[in-house]
Amino acid sequence: MKNDEREMLLLKIREGFRIIQFVKFVPWDISRNKNEKCPSLNWLVTLFRNGKAFMSDVEYSAGCAHCPSYKQGGFGKDHDVTEAVTQECLKGHKYRVGAKRIVPSILDVVSNLLMDGDVNGQSFEDWASNFGYDVDSRKAEKIYLACQDIESAWKRAFSAADLGALRELFQNY
Repeated sequence: MKNDEREMLLLKIREGFRIIQFVKFVPWDISRNKNEKCPSLNWLVTLFRNGKAFMSDVEYSAGCAHCPSYKQGGFGKDHDVTEAVTQECLKGHKYRVGAKRIVPSILDVVSNLLMDGDVNGQSFEDWASNFGYDVDSRKAEKIYLACQDIESAWKRAFSAADLGALRELFQNY
């Protein structure tokens, strides 16, 4: 997506749909991803519409490739780059460049939460089958229930027509 398309989408999200986000950084070593091999950026996200929270403290993660230091190349091979990426995932701000916070794009957050919340009335068995989960997995069931909660939050905050229009905006994001 080109920058001007991103800016237009951002304007529609903020001005048209009146969505803003608040994010709280969660250090990798205490996040749900703490046991993963590669570090990750993690946040608790709250979405607001017209100043009212409609989705609170949703866990949102981005892989280490979203770290500013990762773009230097050499992650996993160059000790300095690997250390910088790890520190960014632990502290939530750019490494050695001051205290500028690393914040997820509201476009990425909304897009991901729209996809997560697209259960669309599927039974657990159908949902698990469609997404490659084992229907006997308690972990999969927990994810399914979280997706249902996200879907419910979207439906409480938006009319069916507005939610459909929002989904259509992000169809090719």
